[in-house]
Amino acid sequence: MNPSGYALFDLCTIIGYELIIVFQLVYIFFQWLFIRQREYLYYMVFMAICMVFGLFKYNHVPLPGMNQEFFIRYEQYFDKALPIFSYFFYFRFARHFVGIPQKIPHLNHYIRILEWVLLAYSIAEVVMAFSGVSIILREYIFDGFASLLFFCTIYFVITFFRLGDKLGYFVVAGGSVLTLGSVASMVLLIIQSSTGIAYTFNPMIFNLSTSVFELLAFTTGLAYKANLMEQEKTKAGERLIEKLNENIQLQRRMNSIRHDAAKELHDEVAGGLSDVSIYAELVNRNIPEQLVKEHQILRQIRSKALSMMDSIHDLIWALNPAHHTLTDLSQKLNQVSREFLAPMNARWQIEFTESSNQRELNPDNMRRIVSLYRTALHEFDSNGIVNAEIAIHHRDFIGIKLHLSNNVESDNQTERLSHLVTKYQLHVERIHQTIFLRIPITIISD
Repeated sequence: MNPSGYALFDLCTIIGYELIIVFQLVYIFFQWLFIRQREYLYYMVFMAICMVFGLFKYNHVPLPGMNQEFFIRYEQYFDKALPIFSYFFYFRFARHFVGIPQKIPHLNHYIRILEWVLLAYSIAEVVMAFSGVSIILREYIFDGFASLLFFCTIYFVITFFRLGDKLGYFVVAGGSVLTLGSVASMVLLIIQSSTGIAYTFNPMIFNLSTSVFELLAFTTGLAYKANLMEQEKTKAGERLIEKLNENIQLQRRMNSIRHDAAKELHDEVAGGLSDVSIYAELVNRNIPEQLVKEHQILRQIRSKALSMMDSIHDLIWALNPAHHTLTDLSQKLNQVSREFLAPMNARWQIEFTESSNQRELNPDNMRRIVSLYRTALHEFDSNGIVNAEIAIHHRDFIGIKLHLSNNVESDNQTERLSHLVTKYQLHVERIHQTIFLRIPITIISD
C-alpha cells in the first residue's frame, strides 16, 4: 500500500479513529459490568480487532508510543485475516444482541456455520502468510471469500428486515454500512495494486469511517434495547400487580362464599340444636323425678347441644375475614368470659401487650384457643371460679389461670378437656386452687 500524500490528514484520521474505539471500549466495558451479557464481550473483542487493524493499515503514520516497525513488518501476515476475524465476533455479537437463537432458530444455525468458516479462514490465512504462499493466490482467495461474506451479509440483512424487529434494524444499519465500507476499500485497493494508480487519499478511510458509523449505530441500539428492557420490566410489574389484584379479589370472593356458607350452616344446625336443647329441657321437667337415669340422659343431651352450638358460634366467628388479629381474639375471649363468669360474679382479666395486638392469626388457631378456653370454663365451673387471668407469655403462648373458690380434692379432667389436651399437646398444671393452661398461639394443627 502506498502511503497517502496527506500525512496530516492520515494522522488525524487514525488518532480520531483510535480514540473513538477506546472510548467505546470503556463505555461497553462498564455496560457489561452492570448487564453481564456475553454479546457485549463479543463486541469489545470486535472493536479491539478493528483498532489493531487500523494501526496495521496506517503503519506509515508515526504515532507516539507505537512501534511502527512491528506494524510494517507484520502487515502482510495479518492485513487479510484481521478483518475476517473481526466479522467472526461481529456475527456472534449480532446473533445474541438481536435474539436470533430464540426468534429464528434456523437462521441462527446458518450464521453459526458461517462463523466457524470465518474463523477457519482467518487461521488458514495466517498460516499461508507465514508459510510463504504466493500473495497473488492469497489475494484471489481473500477476494472470493470477501465476496461470499458480502452476499451472506446481504441475505442476513434481508432476513432481519422481514423479521420486523426494530432492535435488529440498528444491527442491520451498522452492519450494512460497515460491509459496504469494507467492500469499497477492498475494491479501491485491488484497483490500486493492479493498475498502479496512486490515490490522493488512503482507500482505508472508507473502512474506518464506516466502522465509526457502526459504533454509533450499536450505541443507539444499546440505548434502545435498554429502553425495551425497562418497558418489559414495567409491563412485568404491571402484570404482577394485576395478578395480585386478581388473587386478592378471588380471595375476597372465597371469603365471602365461605362466610355465607358458615352463616347458613349456623342457621340450620345451630337452630336445630337449639330446638333439641329446648325440647330436652321441656321433657326433663315433665318426667317423674324418680326416673334419675332418664333425667341424667336428658341433661347430657341438652349439655351436648349447647356445647355444639357454642362450637358453631366460635367457628362462624373465626371464619369471618374481619377477625384475624390478637385484638379480635381478646374481644372474643372477653365475650366468653362475660357469658360464663359474669353470672357467678367472678372477675376476669385479659392482658395482651399493645405491640402484639395487630399480630395476625390463623382462623383455625383462633377457633381452637377459644374452644379450649370455653371447655376449661365448663370443666371447672362446678368448682366456683373466682378469677380468670389471660395473658401472653414469651410472645408465643397464651397462659390461662383459673382461680377456684374451694379446694376440691379430685383433679380429674372431663373427657372433652382431656381429649383436647392430648390432641394439641398442651400443658395443664394444677397447684392447690389454681389451674394453669398453657396454649401455643400457633396451636398444633389437626
